[in-house]
Amino acid sequence: MDRARTTRTSAAALLAAGLALALLPAGPAAAGPRDSAPDARTLDAVAAGLDAAAWAAGTDVTGWYPDPTTGRVVIGVAGGDPGAAGPLIAASGVDAGAVRVETGEPRPLAPDVPASAADPAPGRGTAAADAQIIGGEPFATDGVVRCVIGLAVDTGFVAGPGCGEVGDTASGTGGGTGTFAAVSPAGAALVVADPGWTPTPYVRMGAGLATVSGSQEAPVGAQVCRAGATTGVHCGVVQARNQTVNFPQGPVSGLTRTSICTEPGDRPGPYLSGGQAQGIHAGGAGSCATGGATYFAPINPLLAGWGVTLMAG
Repeated sequence: MDRARTTRTSAAALLAAGLALALLPAGPAAAGPRDSAPDARTLDAVAAGLDAAAWAAGTDVTGWYPDPTTGRVVIGVAGGDPGAAGPLIAASGVDAGAVRVETGEPRPLAPDVPASAADPAPGRGTAAADAQIIGGEPFATDGVVRCVIGLAVDTGFVAGPGCGEVGDTASGTGGGTGTFAAVSPAGAALVVADPGWTPTPYVRMGAGLATVSGSQEAPVGAQVCRAGATTGVHCGVVQARNQTVNFPQGPVSGLTRTSICTEPGDRPGPYLSGGQAQGIHAGGAGSCATGGATYFAPINPLLAGWGVTLMAG
């Protein structure tokens, strides 16, 4: 009887110790790979377990993502208390040794999409024969300019979160109209263009146009660029895939994390790596003065889910 009680007590102590270890701030030893690092499928399974328990993530938890270089799923926490991730880890039931908590993360915010008086007045759009759909250019939703075109597809274009709901009318500042036909779980939207608003394989990057040549996924560590309405063209690197971000409006999974900075007013535009389309801006954290991160919804799952084809040249 005493031996059984001792065994149960030891097991409980080991479990508590494992959870406490996961909640320690990352130190130099945490930077290297684990002795037997799990494969990507195992890490994705751990991330999925956290996704299922997202309801337990407090407001100080900024998000989580699989990190194959360390063999753990990284949980970000705003502030300096790694214990803020404890309820999420406990509720998910994942192996506490499979996660690492990083403190001091900036709080993420969804895209800022207010109307801007600086944008050209769009009216209601026209069906002019020369109206073109070009990524990165502003458009109006129900007569109010709030967003920029993301990436053109054969039926119209993909727009970012907060730009409109199914049934809303989109109109180009240079002419053309369309209708919001679908919205993804991440908030990205498909706009189907009316005749006369022609999709093109171009994206405005600063003063020039970049040609989209495909949508090959850039690996972690690759350079990626985006054009923001406030910050202009900024570039960085892909930091992680399959990121879940705990936005104030609720968690969004399946995003890609980059090192590109963001500022208020940066509307949800496109991301490119060379000529390869990567995705649509879904939010960010921090600022260009202090550093931070941005997140995008990958374009390929959106194309497949909606059955549309990216415009490429």
